[in-house]
Amino acid sequence: NAINRVGVSLLQQTFCNSAEIHFHALEIAIMSTTTEIQKLEQAIQAQENLRGVLPDEQVDATINSLRLTLAQIKNTQQIGKTNLSAEKIDVKGDVAGGNVVKDNIININLSQPSRPSLLLPEALQKYLDHLIIAHQRLRLQGIRAGSQPLSIDLEKVYVSLTAIEKGGQGGILTIPDALKRHQRLVIIGDPGSGKTTLLAYLALTYARALRDGADTVQTRLQLNETQHLPILLPLRDLGRHLLAAHKDSSKDGAAVLLNYLREYYEAQTIHLPEDFFANALEQGRAVLLLDGMDEVAEKSLRRRVARLIENFAQRYGQEEIKDDKGKKQIILKNRFIVTSREVGYEGAARIGESFGLAKVRDFNHDEVRAFVRDWTRAVETTLAGNESPELLRLADEQARKLVAAIEGNTRVSELAVNPLLL
Repeated sequence: NAINRVGVSLLQQTFCNSAEIHFHALEIAIMSTTTEIQKLEQAIQAQENLRGVLPDEQVDATINSLRLTLAQIKNTQQIGKTNLSAEKIDVKGDVAGGNVVKDNIININLSQPSRPSLLLPEALQKYLDHLIIAHQRLRLQGIRAGSQPLSIDLEKVYVSLTAIEKGGQGGILTIPDALKRHQRLVIIGDPGSGKTTLLAYLALTYARALRDGADTVQTRLQLNETQHLPILLPLRDLGRHLLAAHKDSSKDGAAVLLNYLREYYEAQTIHLPEDFFANALEQGRAVLLLDGMDEVAEKSLRRRVARLIENFAQRYGQEEIKDDKGKKQIILKNRFIVTSREVGYEGAARIGESFGLAKVRDFNHDEVRAFVRDWTRAVETTLAGNESPELLRLADEQARKLVAAIEGNTRVSELAVNPLLL
């Protein structure tokens, strides 16, 4: 017994020394991490200062990427802090009351305390608020209100796009008609044709219906999907995530994308319950808005993202039921909309046959006129801070002159059919 007590005492001292070294190493790691956090925060601020110099889309993309990295580093730092504050060391073994470690292994509880998620109603409210706030305004480069670039209400200037169906029944379709025809749809188009703006508009349309009980989905899209949850995700960020955290493509199951959805919004300080997206998907009341297949950097990575979307659609996009005669039928559920430039949507990067395909058309003359009128009204009323009849009359007169100038110049008129150039 005496020998055993001496041995236990020596082992305890060894473990304490080992733990002290371990904790000291963690302290150094945390200090290093803090420096990285400061650098990232400075980089985010530097990007914010570039608004008005660089396009907002470029600034937003860079900031979102930096914020995602920042959140991941902060999570790592929190794990380290949890280790340093550990009050208990669990020892495996049964000698001298459990003080001896079997096979010289000591187990320290390194678990990170989970961040408290919001309750479902509160989480849904905050998530929908975030979508609406993030996408309801368009920033205008070159036009400033005070020291800031002017931003206008997207829903006031949005002109519904039309598209040409590729394959299938063909023909020219409005976006509502295309959505009615295809539960799963890929929309391709030229740069600046309005694909990303379309998804932002759709996210707003569904979010307002679900949050406010508005009839936006029915009136704008003629769809009975007022209880559907919009889920908007830039595919370039998904591609970066796959490269950083899931290098083995053989494990690209639906869970990879499902888990990343929550991580993506966690990086934007939207702390959602673990089953937040899964609940909506299982119930068949989700709208996946996946933006920018062409912005996934590499061809091989685009192919991987395409297969992952197919896997996700197979897991959450269909349900097998039996009719009255016992015959099996596949019922599509949830809605999937993917956008891409045409040049980035080719070969193995194309998504399976269950997805329809439509290409955004250029504006026609009537759409150019409507866009110019709505845009001019929105800019003038935003700058003035009111919508007086006299102000609207002046805005309409400016729009008339601009349309005349566009239509009087063939080369300008050819450019104006693109919404971004217009």
